[in-house]
Amino acid sequence: MERVGNVLVINVKEGTDKPYECSSGFYKRIGPVSQKLKRDEIIEFFKSEGKIRFDELINEKFEYPKDFDKNRFRKFLELAGLSRFGSVEKILLSLNVAEKQEGKIYFNNAGVLFFAKEPQRFIP
Repeated sequence: MERVGNVLVINVKEGTDKPYECSSGFYKRIGPVSQKLKRDEIIEFFKSEGKIRFDELINEKFEYPKDFDKNRFRKFLELAGLSRFGSVEKILLSLNVAEKQEGKIYFNNAGVLFFAKEPQRFIP
């Protein structure tokens, strides 16, 4: 804090745990102006800041069960020493390699790498 004539100047350091949210959404500071971020800009910001890891991102191209390799799944359970107690879907959800939205199973990149018939089709 410093005083310049009759004005008190307060310097505020840039925050380290971005983004910051207010009641009307997320904003990005561009020079002296704050711009409200759109949905896709928020997602890109989270990715660029490392807040969302690659392995956790949903892979939109992968279709379950069409692209799912049951043999890889069985081999994984065997190598991990896991019994097949419960449905395949419940096991995938508990491993955090897939999530269920509106009754449909979506795989993240980790799930694709482990259980896709041809992982290279989905992740170059």
